[in-house]
Amino acid sequence: MKRLLAILLVLTSVLILADHSLRAARHSQRLHTSALQLLAPVAIEQVGAFQIAAGGRNWTYVLRDSTWRYPAYFDAFVQNNRVDQFLKSLLQATGTVVGSEPGDWQHFGLAPGQAIKTDLVDPAGVALLSAWIGRGAPGPGASESYIRLAAADTIYHLHANPLLALDNANPPMLDRHVLPQVLVRRSIAKITFEHPGLLQTLYRVETASALPTAPDGPTYAWLATFAAAEDTVLNANAFAYTSFLTRLTYEALHDPRTPDAFAAPAGKLHLEDDAGTVDVLEVGSQNAAGHTYLRHATTGHLYSLKAEKSALLFPSKAALTDTLPDPSPYQLAQPYGPSMFSN
Repeated sequence: MKRLLAILLVLTSVLILADHSLRAARHSQRLHTSALQLLAPVAIEQVGAFQIAAGGRNWTYVLRDSTWRYPAYFDAFVQNNRVDQFLKSLLQATGTVVGSEPGDWQHFGLAPGQAIKTDLVDPAGVALLSAWIGRGAPGPGASESYIRLAAADTIYHLHANPLLALDNANPPMLDRHVLPQVLVRRSIAKITFEHPGLLQTLYRVETASALPTAPDGPTYAWLATFAAAEDTVLNANAFAYTSFLTRLTYEALHDPRTPDAFAAPAGKLHLEDDAGTVDVLEVGSQNAAGHTYLRHATTGHLYSLKAEKSALLFPSKAALTDTLPDPSPYQLAQPYGPSMFSN
């Protein structure tokens, strides 16, 4: 009897310990799955390049002199704000564990053919993060997403969606401005023209306000120098034109060594901002598609523009002194807003 009681006591102790261990394991698992975690202990400043792969295509972006570039497309500039959004989503957002079974990949958009792969490396090429990005949470376009590190099966519900940083272009995230936004410039204050037309310079001067109470900041008048004389132009027209130049986007980039790109040069524009920084745009020949070549002398990039855009580069006197229709030709050729990044 004593032996039987001892055995029962041992069995009871084992069962109690097993139950305690099971409860502890379940508690630990709950803590693990509910804890907010970073995907990797990596600072954005450590990233020197990254690759995005989707649908059999891949794009590699490189940081050079604090500027993101896409080397495979004639070293195109990239939209820094989109890159920052993408990297912050991966490296600064936290997530919680929602699964670890390959059988769940389809549900979370992480199966082959569904997910987008990204690889981050430092300037020396050392791997920092490799991950598969799944669908948005709870659905496409949502501000959160599902993600899995490439070397593990653990699936995270990430409290950010890196895919929202990507646009629909191929390649995505390019800055298609003729005057790249990463080259921080102040307002255009003067333009000097080299071309056969009458217009020689367009510039603004500060004026005293005619209002009883002057608005905040200076007021300006725009003047133009023509072949015959200098004349005041309409402020609204000058703004429409200079605004057109700052938001102007190209159709394509080309090899800077393209033969005959300047076989029939059309002229140059020297754009000077408030700080005295000058960008020179050299207008060249037309290509077989009927687009006009345009070179940014500062960056060395060779663009092509649609004919309706290049036709507005050298304004006539009437375009500066007569009331413009609404919408103006500048708005029609280069609309405001998100559509400016569409070709």
